[in-house]
Amino acid sequence: LVFQPESWNVAQAVTVTGHSDNVVDGDQVVGIFLSTSSSDANYAASSFAPVRVNATNKDIDAAGLMVSAAAVTTTEAGGQDTFSVWLSSRPLHAVTVLVASERSSEVTASPTNLVFQPESWNVAQAVTVTGHSDNVVDGDQVVGI
Repeated sequence: LVFQPESWNVAQAVTVTGHSDNVVDGDQVVGIFLSTSSSDANYAASSFAPVRVNATNKDIDAAGLMVSAAAVTTTEAGGQDTFSVWLSSRPLHAVTVLVASERSSEVTASPTNLVFQPESWNVAQAVTVTGHSDNVVDGDQVVGI
């Protein structure tokens, strides 16, 4: 900002723009500092302390799991299908996702654990779902993973 002698009393706007850090860390208060530089001794940098304006960056990130497919298809003859999993925001520490079939007699999922590190939270990891014959004539089955 530059103030001229003839317009010293005209306010000038400062725009502050927040950025998402992809971390669920709550609202963050950040200090914006205003200091002066001038050949006018009254406004020289050493004349007074900088002024601090606090800006609050509202956190919009949410922890959660993302999947590449809402459904996959297998067969009782050992058919397989795959979907991918990643986190919706960067964690502060490692996150382990447990993967399990609600009926392992029908389908199994592998691997059974996915580990996401803070530096690779958004790198998709594959889960393979394999169908198994349960020797029961029961038609198509929907099984949750």
